[in-house]
Amino acid sequence: MNRLKELRVDAGITQADLAAYLKCSNNTVSRYELGERQPDYETLIKLAEYFKAPTSFLMGSAPFDVWDLINSNRKGFFAYINIPSDNLQILWGIDKDNPDASPLTNIVRFMNSAVVEARPTSEGDWDITLTPSGEMMCTADNTGDAIRTRKNKPTTQEGGEPLDAEAYELTLRIMALPLEQKNRMIGYLDSLDETGKA
Repeated sequence: MNRLKELRVDAGITQADLAAYLKCSNNTVSRYELGERQPDYETLIKLAEYFKAPTSFLMGSAPFDVWDLINSNRKGFFAYINIPSDNLQILWGIDKDNPDASPLTNIVRFMNSAVVEARPTSEGDWDITLTPSGEMMCTADNTGDAIRTRKNKPTTQEGGEPLDAEAYELTLRIMALPLEQKNRMIGYLDSLDETGKA
């Protein structure tokens, strides 16, 4: 379970720190990382909660079944993600031009919320199936620009009239996001000044 080691190293904690959290020995954590022992279900949940990572990442199930290929060439993988750069930065903290600089946990959160499956092709390309919320992030020219524009507009027109098409679409996009991303979006909106600039 070298993914556990990846998460631990990325978080900057020692095996002893993790063992103390799990209430087990350092040797047990080492054996988990070396794949000599598998954590039980309860421990797997504790690990997922501690690192804020899905159990599918720790277990290597889709979309993380090709994680080693993705992680070894993040830039090549993200070249096939049709989500605008600004959206990736705002929602997941990922620089599309330099995803290697993004924390491992940001890439894992993105994969968990936006990717159903990723398969390398024989030509060296990627065949990627996005979740519905991931697809929504692709349909806008730039959700980040829409967010900035939307910041200074009321949520309803005077007299309670329905939202315009742009506002309605943006509201649907935000509603489809997982809670953690909604909170990130709210934080980003709160950081904008009156002119809509961060």
